[in-house]
Amino acid sequence: MTDIGTLEFATALAQEAGHLAQTLRANAPQDFVATKGKMDFITHADRASERLIRERIAQAFPGDTVLGEEEGGTPTDSFWIVDPIDGTTNYLNGLPDWGVCIARVVDGVLIDGVITCPDHQTTATATRGQGAYLNGVRILPRHRPDMPLVQLGYSPRAPLPQHLHQIGRIIAQGADYRRSGAACTGLLSIAAGWSDVYYEKHLNLWDAAPGLLLIAEAGGTSVHTPIPQFARHGSEVLALGSSMRTQADLWQGIFAT
Repeated sequence: MTDIGTLEFATALAQEAGHLAQTLRANAPQDFVATKGKMDFITHADRASERLIRERIAQAFPGDTVLGEEEGGTPTDSFWIVDPIDGTTNYLNGLPDWGVCIARVVDGVLIDGVITCPDHQTTATATRGQGAYLNGVRILPRHRPDMPLVQLGYSPRAPLPQHLHQIGRIIAQGADYRRSGAACTGLLSIAAGWSDVYYEKHLNLWDAAPGLLLIAEAGGTSVHTPIPQFARHGSEVLALGSSMRTQADLWQGIFAT
């Protein structure tokens, strides 16, 4: 497949997986949810969605591997990154901020990325060098208000006092903050120009990959470890929209421990 063909494939697949997740939630049995940890849940829908995505990729790209949240995997020269449901707690509680994330990496570079948010009826897509699109409309740089809006993720790897201190520093900077509960919607908000800055102490690559490509193709920038290391170990992530792309040093200082 060409890169454009690959993006079309990934877009259709993400939307199919999102529809499956909605259907499974609507018909959820009593034992639908099994607790995996205080801040994390694993569901039948997670597994079913990832299996669907893996099967479709194996059929269309038999030489590629898959790195997924539920079943893991090994990065190779050409591999896919999958989060079948990012924002599981929102999804389980009927909140709309969740999504299906699919991205493709070739030779350590993000090439294609898709985030679909079924409850929002929103799909964002990007291919490297060809721009970012929201429901088929190209995302263009937007002038933002003087008060920046920060999407602040929370990772239990960061002590709670540190997280609260960061909130205080955001407000002291004259900014406001939000926490969506899903990295994919937070990063999409930066790419689309609805918010200005995203920060989280630790993300796995499947949480972030398509969002980072969307931000880059929409004129923004991000700071994280190189993709091969990110795939293995996760990374701290700072992302800035097009209107803030020159302020990375400022915001790195704000979020420094």
